[in-house]
Amino acid sequence: MKSVEVAERALADLCTRDVIQLLDSGEEKQARAVMKMTGMSKTDMDKTVKEHEEMKKQTDLEEAVDLVEELLGWTHLDDMIKDFKEMKNPKREDEEFLGHCISLRGQALDFLKKHGRGEKAIERYGKKLYWEFVELGFSGKPLGIEEVHTHIDYDLLSTELQKLIDDLPVVTIDESWDRGFFSDKLDGTQQFYIAIDKETESVFLIDTQGYEYARYVSHLKNMPCANPKQKEEK
Repeated sequence: MKSVEVAERALADLCTRDVIQLLDSGEEKQARAVMKMTGMSKTDMDKTVKEHEEMKKQTDLEEAVDLVEELLGWTHLDDMIKDFKEMKNPKREDEEFLGHCISLRGQALDFLKKHGRGEKAIERYGKKLYWEFVELGFSGKPLGIEEVHTHIDYDLLSTELQKLIDDLPVVTIDESWDRGFFSDKLDGTQQFYIAIDKETESVFLIDTQGYEYARYVSHLKNMPCANPKQKEEK
């Protein structure tokens, strides 16, 4: 009986993977055929297709937000606009370029205001310190610890960043994180966290970007009092 259950479970997993791959490829008809083979009702098939569509929209939006945030971070539009405004006797092409910069910055900020999730952290820490933190260097959307390839050295950070990190809430990664860093265990409005793995005692710095899971993660070296109990006793 056990071997039959294992085989049925393995078959179900394969079918689920096939359905997701087919829906990702836009082949809904074939996906429905696979679901029908597993005995799924039309109502459940409709629900699965709808949930996948919503998930795809959310993923596309998250990627768009990431791209716009990177654009603002890497182009340094604020500094460019400030420099151009301070130019003496600017040429016409300089004025046109300034206009494009201002327009692009406005569109980017409007988009992030509508779809972005970092507003609370920006209000809490200020724009300058916020961007210094998010640009420290993180591994994007890792599932497990083995997928975190970036390292941040606490000792090399500015005093302001060290103070920000000192005051962050500390969470423990334990067996309840059943989906790894994708587990919905965090508060998106807090955004920044320190996490300690219960098994390895590795310390991580987390940026949720406003989501409920550890969206960006990096190893944190030389963090004093990283243990939750130590911080409570301070």
